Amino acid sequence: THDLALWNRALDAIGLEIGSHAFATWFRPTHALGWVVDGQNAQLVVEVPEDQFRKWIVANYAGAIEAALSKSGAAPDVGVVFVTRADVATAAETRST
Repeated sequence: THDLALWNRALDAIGLEIGSHAFATWFRPTHALGWVVDGQNAQLVVEVPEDQFRKWIVANYAGAIEAALSKSGAAPDVGVVFVTRADVATAAETRST
């Protein structure tokens, strides 16, 4: 199933791995928005405040995220895609026109 609570479970595991200051800085401001499913592949869509967050998280915590998802019960083919608040706002504007 495509459960949004998966991100919260992953966050618990990430918090244990990276320490409270790094967690509060980079992961506390994130929110799971939904899923993009294409056949057997599924990606959890996670909102971050801005592009610098996306770049930093991907560059520095990709391994921790992958491990946390696995520990949290994610299927092996599950990935995460990070979007910014601006991305979400743009998508919403596009849908409303």
